[in-house]
Amino acid sequence: MQGLLYAFGAMRSVVGATSWLAPFEAGKLWGFGEVNADPHAAFTLRLFGARDLVLGATLLVLPSILSPKNRDTLRAILMMGVVVDVLDVCAGVIGYQSLSNQSLLICVGGAAVFAAMGEICLAQLPAAVKEN
Repeated sequence: MQGLLYAFGAMRSVVGATSWLAPFEAGKLWGFGEVNADPHAAFTLRLFGARDLVLGATLLVLPSILSPKNRDTLRAILMMGVVVDVLDVCAGVIGYQSLSNQSLLICVGGAAVFAAMGEICLAQLPAAVKEN
């Protein structure tokens, strides 16, 4: 379980850090074309990157400091990530006609994979230990 959480956190952190630190390169990678032609695109990619970086970093740090009594905190964070990823998939479905095949595959497909990974982590997360 811990290994999956760390892998998921690392993947999400890399996606977030790439988008925040190098939005022009990330835009090309995600299939958005020449992001530097649109100044708003870099800003939007940094917003997206900040969200994923925080969610990913939390998954890297939190499992090691949580006691079994505080599993609900990790559960809530995983649930928020799943909601965000499902909303990203919905955004892709809504705007699929304006997206490149590369964007559909990497962004929408990636969000679907992240949602599934979040659900797998949630299913494997032990129940919170109740206080006596």
